[in-house]
Amino acid sequence: TLAADLAPESGTPEIVAVDVSGRCVVAWTEDETWYADLALKDVAGLSGVAVGDVDPGRPGPALFASGRSGQIHRIIRDGGAWRAGAVAALVGRQAPRLFAGDLDRARPGDELLAFTSVGEAFAVRPPVEGDGPWETRLVGRFPGKLRDATLLPATESRPARLAAALHCGEAAVLTLAGDRLERVPFAKAPVGFARVARRDGAAGGAETLYVARDDGVVSRHEQQADGSWSETPVYFGAPGLRGLVSGRFSEDADTETLAVFGYDGKVRILARPPGGPWSVETAFVDADRAHWLVAVELDGRNATQELVGCGYSGRVFVLARPPGYGRPGTLVDPDALRD
Repeated sequence: TLAADLAPESGTPEIVAVDVSGRCVVAWTEDETWYADLALKDVAGLSGVAVGDVDPGRPGPALFASGRSGQIHRIIRDGGAWRAGAVAALVGRQAPRLFAGDLDRARPGDELLAFTSVGEAFAVRPPVEGDGPWETRLVGRFPGKLRDATLLPATESRPARLAAALHCGEAAVLTLAGDRLERVPFAKAPVGFARVARRDGAAGGAETLYVARDDGVVSRHEQQADGSWSETPVYFGAPGLRGLVSGRFSEDADTETLAVFGYDGKVRILARPPGGPWSVETAFVDADRAHWLVAVELDGRNATQELVGCGYSGRVFVLARPPGYGRPGTLVDPDALRD
């Protein structure tokens, strides 16, 4: 599941969800009513999804989906409808994860990476000219499959990178250098890493990452001046953490906050005010186990981001703070607060 701006005519981001039955659904909201389109059906099942401006021949973002068939599907908005087609295939492989982002300054647009179930990484590139088949080039091998990744933006001194959570019990920074994806671990554990999130706008400019492990541990990693990473345990939760996002979920903008979602079905908010200890609150309990959690701005009546989650219950839910939350001195419809 992810949030992305796919339709310029829409005022809010779209929510994209894929499932093991092969459905790719694009949902959007208007006047607090949700609508959804079935954008793609792959009978083999889908699990990877990404959005990026990958094809210089067709400017603008496109949606990509992949899964057990190994096919990479491109989904574009065409005349108000969604049009899907396979652009590449990893024959004999499953591609459970995709990532799109500008990782190579030498190439225009975003790069699309497909990660297989056996720890391979492929660059998926459009043809130089025309509408021919896309190229798939092996750029990396890992000791375990990649389960989640997040972008570390470029700086003046270095290109954009990926922070990745690997099933083998390693979290690493990945850098695309030509046709090679270089890997530098920053954390290791005796159990698999499941999710990774980046803190946006951390004080002092230091990169700060959070990683969630299969055993329910969440740790905080801050990059030091010498390039090394500090590690601080943050939370010991129930096993099976499958959702982890960083964002603003507290009334106080200076409070550091995370949201986690696990196999216990509970969405919890972890918060730490400046100089204070971490605290935890339960925001929601789903009907079944967790799988993904996304932070997105859907409701401007509060000062916080919304959370979109999905899991084994087969439903997608939105969690929002009430109107006026984090906006002192503003008038709020009293009937809205009672609903």
